[in-house]
Amino acid sequence: MQLEKVAVALRPRQGWEAVDLGFRMAAHWARPLWTVWFVVVAPLTLALVLAFAQWPYLAALLLWVLKPLYDRFLLHVLSRAVFGEVPTLAQTLSSWREILTPALWWSLLSRSWDYSRSCLLPVVQLERQTGKPAAARRKLLKQRASGHANGLTIVCLHFEAVVIYGLYALGSLFETDVQLSAEAPGSGPEFWDVEQWWSTLDTLVYIAAVSLIEPFYVAAGFALYLNRRVMLEGWDIELALRRITQQLPRVALLLVALVTGGALAQSSPALATGDDSALAATKTPGVVAVEAEEGATADEDALVSKDTPARAAALEVLADPAFGSERRVERWVAIDDDDTEAPPRSPQGWWRDAFGALAELLRLLAWVALAVLIVAIIWAVSKRWTGRRIEPAAEVAPTTLFGLAIAPESLPVDIPTAARAALAAGQLREALSLLYRGALSYLVHQRGLRVGRGATEGDVLTLAQRRLPAGSADYFAMLLPVWVEAAYGGRLPDAERVSQLCDAFDAAMPAAPAPAGNPS
Repeated sequence: MQLEKVAVALRPRQGWEAVDLGFRMAAHWARPLWTVWFVVVAPLTLALVLAFAQWPYLAALLLWVLKPLYDRFLLHVLSRAVFGEVPTLAQTLSSWREILTPALWWSLLSRSWDYSRSCLLPVVQLERQTGKPAAARRKLLKQRASGHANGLTIVCLHFEAVVIYGLYALGSLFETDVQLSAEAPGSGPEFWDVEQWWSTLDTLVYIAAVSLIEPFYVAAGFALYLNRRVMLEGWDIELALRRITQQLPRVALLLVALVTGGALAQSSPALATGDDSALAATKTPGVVAVEAEEGATADEDALVSKDTPARAAALEVLADPAFGSERRVERWVAIDDDDTEAPPRSPQGWWRDAFGALAELLRLLAWVALAVLIVAIIWAVSKRWTGRRIEPAAEVAPTTLFGLAIAPESLPVDIPTAARAALAAGQLREALSLLYRGALSYLVHQRGLRVGRGATEGDVLTLAQRRLPAGSADYFAMLLPVWVEAAYGGRLPDAERVSQLCDAFDAAMPAAPAPAGNPS
């Protein structure tokens, strides 16, 4: 995934702000979205309408059930377009195997009860996760997005209803043979008698409404998914760091250019002696600069008074008030010691020499600091480019975690037996503490898990799911919420629940901590 190519501004957003971003994405990429939509939906609609000509309501029902199939093609286009590569219609259709796998049947069956499906479809289609990992991933994404995803589904359902009734109302405006019905109220077909009142036209009106709303729905759900990924993984921070890293070489080159330019400026004879040729290069075109200096020589007067055709033409052009003007420029020049006409210089005291020495010292320190800064920038850039890391010293497994002693010597030999004893004595919290400490000790000292500073219990669970086998990870996932509720919420579980955790401890944590003498 190349975040630097992303075509939208990645930053944490409020839920409805992310939904609005999805609507704008659908409008921006309207052509590829609706093109692939109609190419996929139109043939299928035609086939179902013809196949169920006698039962048009079945065609509408099947079109409703198959919505996740169309959504996958839309999501494929959006996932590529967001990262700077809008696929063509041929590329999208040629990727049909990738689009329809995996778990297409699960998507078709779950759409009727999962109102958060708009932001959860990328878990299966883009992340390619199935089974328990997919369920855990969906649970994580829904923690702060399910409410907005549910609301998005309900709002889009209402939009579809508005479009359907709007199309019927628009059609009624063109009817020329409207007649009042002579039937008594309630004499028409009953609502549940769908075969009597649902027609092929109703199916076409329904699919027209879905065709208008569904791309917006999929794009908004994808925007909610992206927003949740930004919150969980800090994509905006990663992009900002990448931009800073990309600008470091430019800053280094600019500093080198400034240093070189300063050195050349100090060594330039023209600037040191106040030569007029250096100043002449800075004069603004179209402005006559007259430098009045006392003691001008006769040769300079003769040079100015030369009347040449070029000078006459230039003066004629510059005489125009809209173009030319005169300006007097005065500047400081160094006084030559050998100039007898120069006024006497003011006497210099010892303080002048002291300040001069201090100025030279400060200049030297400034150059040294600049050199150190340049070396540091170059080192940082080279480290980033080469991916070189400073290997940390050998880490020692911690003996405490979250304020709990997890060293093997601080735990009993048989943790489940000790926990059952505490449970029999009515000490539910102590029993849970033994199980939780034993599980943490197993993770840290047996499986080599390293928990960073500032990590939370949820971070430990994520690391455990990556490092542990399925059975151990599932046990830890069951134990952690029970301990969190007891430790932080003050809600103790029932004894039966703790007993089940004790029974499953040995199977989940086969490599028990080393025996010690303090069974606390």
